[in-house]
Order: sequence, then structure tokens, then C-alpha cells
Amino acid sequence: MSQALNPSVYSTDKHGFVLELTGKFEVAFPLDGTQRWMIPELLREELPDAFAEFHGPRVQRLRFSYPDALPPGLPPGLLPRFIVRTHEMSAAHPDWRWRSGVVMEWQGARALVRLNRIERRTEVAVIEGPTDEQQSLFDLIRAHLIVLHGKARTVEEVELDGHPDTWMPAVKLRRLEAKGTRETEEITKEGDLATVQVTEEFNRWCSTAGASA
Repeated sequence: MSQALNPSVYSTDKHGFVLELTGKFEVAFPLDGTQRWMIPELLREELPDAFAEFHGPRVQRLRFSYPDALPPGLPPGLLPRFIVRTHEMSAAHPDWRWRSGVVMEWQGARALVRLNRIERRTEVAVIEGPTDEQQSLFDLIRAHLIVLHGKARTVEEVELDGHPDTWMPAVKLRRLEAKGTRETEEITKEGDLATVQVTEEFNRWCSTAGASA
């Protein structure tokens, strides 16, 4: 703090107050066992290597697009603030944090959350672990992102089970479930028609999906 702050403006007795503010506004968090603090906004931008497993089978995927956003994306500081909020779940592998993404672990489940700046969307992929833990981690990530989005307009989509890169708007799935519709059809990435079991897809997507619009 003495090196980072102008001593004529911030005397040493104010350092604790400044650190408290960085935590309150989700700018930084303390690193366990040290007197150092991590500021995710200052991390490298490059995606770490070896995350191919998040594109394989048995991956539960969700994405939020920001149609009104301008590069580098809205809302400001989304992924750095997300990293601060969830830093305990990425503490085991600090090298899996970067400015626009993070890999998290929770009771045997693992998740990749990243901001795709080119496509202007946040992508979530959850793998491994027992089904309940995987679903819990998925729900937790989704809940944090919804809060961080604030009033920004978002388009939420879920990847259909068994159809990689085929996405269905979450609002459509919610409405079909509310109407009691059992099946619907969606056009896949390859241009074929896929039959969607509405209730099963709804429950797989998010156990708390109906709680937020």
C-alpha cells in the first residue's frame, strides 16, 4: 500500500480503510496466508492452456449475451468482480484466473466462466462431479451473474442436451414449461430438427430457472 498510494494523500493509518473499500466494491480480495491482495482487473488477458475438456460430452453450458453492449462489454468489470465474489472456489489454482475468466472447483465439480469479448457474451461450462454438486455449482454461478448484470439487458440461452452448439433462449424454455408443453422442436447447428423434452431440459438447465426472468 505504501508503494501504491501517494503518502501525502493516504497516510498509513488510512491503508486499512482503502483495503476495506476495495473488498466492498469487489475490486480486490486478500490472498490467504499473505499480506498481499489480488486485483483481477490487472491480471493477464490470455486464456490459460489445457481447458479442452470444457468442450466435450457431459458439459452443462449456459451463456448470456449483451445486445446493447459495446466492446469490451457490459456491465463494466463483470468478470473481475465475479472473480472477487467467488475467489475461494478458485484459490487452489490461482493460475486459472485471468482478466476475463476463471476456472472454479466446488465439491468435485469444475466450471469455466469466461467473457467472450468478440461475441459480447459470458459463457459458462460445468463438468465433473456428482450430479447434485454439478447442478449446485451451475446454479451458484448463474445467480452471481444475474446480480452482477444489474440493469443491463441480457439474452440468456442454454445449450441443448446432446446437441453441441445448439442454443435455446431461456425465456422460451420457461414459457413452454409454464404452459405445460411437453415437447418442442429446435433447429440444430447442422440444420436438423431436434426434439426437446421441455420439462427435462428445464430441470437440467437450472433448478432455480423460474426464479429470475
